[in-house]
Amino acid sequence: MQDALYADAIKPARVNILKLPLRDYSLGHELLLLRERNPFLLQTPFGFSQLPMEQRIFALHRATWICSNTHQQNEGESFVWFKLKQLRFLRRNLTMDGYALAAAEFWNYLNAGRGTPRLSKRRQKAGEEAGRPFGAPILPQLHRFVLTLPEIECQKVNFAWDYPFSAAIWRYFVHLETEGSIQIENADEEETRLKVEQFEREYAEEQEALKEKELCPA
Repeated sequence: MQDALYADAIKPARVNILKLPLRDYSLGHELLLLRERNPFLLQTPFGFSQLPMEQRIFALHRATWICSNTHQQNEGESFVWFKLKQLRFLRRNLTMDGYALAAAEFWNYLNAGRGTPRLSKRRQKAGEEAGRPFGAPILPQLHRFVLTLPEIECQKVNFAWDYPFSAAIWRYFVHLETEGSIQIENADEEETRLKVEQFEREYAEEQEALKEKELCPA
């Protein structure tokens, strides 16, 4: 399963939303959406759906615009207004249902672009130190790591911000596991987790059936 997650992270599907072809979700996209406090990063899908419609539409327009550009284009925004005028013309006939569908598509794009390896939940052995969690946010850790990659070292800093987020986090976590800092879930741990999850689902279904039987006795 981790192999499939890795493949999706390294080679995500192409996405077009609101007439815009989106680039691979990058470190720079994450940075700008966070800087603008975009609800797509600050809310759950349910929380987002509870926001006023005008706020949701604005967040969607802004997020798709940011994710269609490189970091340099977003920072300079040299041709923004001409392109935005074209987009407003193209989107003029969109309905509320169309916006709802576009928001769902952007959530899927975001989840795929921010995919991470599943970490191990192995219990510590007796006498084994837990270690200290990282203090720095994940974004500057990833940016610093990407700057050390051979294909990035001789490039400008903006080039690192355009590095795909999910590819960066996968390569970074593999690097950390190699150094012994973290443990990514292996096949045996995945099998155990899936069995536990199946047992919990079946148990919950049995409890629900018992409750219904008590409420509606034959």
